[in-house]
Amino acid sequence: TIFMQPATPTACMGQNRNMRVLALLLLAGSTYAQTLILNLNSEAQALGFSVQMKDVSVERTKLNFGVSLAPTPQVRAAFRNSRSFGPIGNLQLSGSASVSNHGEYFVDLSGQAAFGSIAGKVTIAVGNTTLRPFFPETRFPLEPPASGFLTAHWQQVSFKLDYRPSRVILLNLSPSVFRTTSNFGGFIRTEAHFYRAFGNHNLEFEAEGLTNHPQKNDYFNLGVTFVSSPRHYPSWQLAFTAGGNSDGLILGTRLKGTHYFRNQTEIVVSFSSEPYKDDAEKYRLSTELILPLNEPGFSLQLGSGIAKMEVETVLHTGIKLIIDLKP
Repeated sequence: TIFMQPATPTACMGQNRNMRVLALLLLAGSTYAQTLILNLNSEAQALGFSVQMKDVSVERTKLNFGVSLAPTPQVRAAFRNSRSFGPIGNLQLSGSASVSNHGEYFVDLSGQAAFGSIAGKVTIAVGNTTLRPFFPETRFPLEPPASGFLTAHWQQVSFKLDYRPSRVILLNLSPSVFRTTSNFGGFIRTEAHFYRAFGNHNLEFEAEGLTNHPQKNDYFNLGVTFVSSPRHYPSWQLAFTAGGNSDGLILGTRLKGTHYFRNQTEIVVSFSSEPYKDDAEKYRLSTELILPLNEPGFSLQLGSGIAKMEVETVLHTGIKLIIDLKP
């Protein structure tokens, strides 16, 4: 997100004392949660701070709560609930909602079930904030939205269908249809996972396309990814893609490497070059370091990234303290 005016947590908290009160209530009530997350990040001269409480158990329901104090004060909540329904197995309901002090909101509700080798999920979402046609999963991000706020209201229906014809093959289809005040648009992604295609290594194929998104360019792409065996470290993923937009056919690539050290420290480095996608997603380089602290249940997550835009380069840094309250 590019924030034109520099913001600080102090300034934003001063604008809305209620957010500070809610953050304190979350901290006070964190004993009922499984995990407490404190997050501080900086992107394009804007500082962000949030408090998140995850996995509060109420009967069979898990609840998440969060308050972002800066740069845009907002409150978020999410839930998930699983129940058994005979032949379809477990039926899981989930959803999330967020609202900012400027009136932006986002609400989604999902239901998913499985029958034999087939699993399906349906998500309905409405809002006037960032439109999310990608990967129809209920998310709970407290960081600023990736592409700013939309001024128009929108509605979206997303589907996800998984089919496993064998133990080593998984097929996925994820289409989405969204409507804004001006027109309809759509996104579709399909994946084919072949496990142990080369020894213990996996192979993945992908195809996706986007049209009529009010903030992103129309495009399509095809790709193949080699995934090294998860039993060996360092593990890595290498993808080659080819995508098309109004500028023609363009080649792209993605690379991700993960390494675990003996003291359980984890480092992740990723790079992507997909010029056919939207401006904010064309070129990215990011690193992530997860450090377990001496105190049991405490870990520190450090992250940094750089994105090459058309006219500028954006740097993102963040630090996140994760506390497992019930290790």
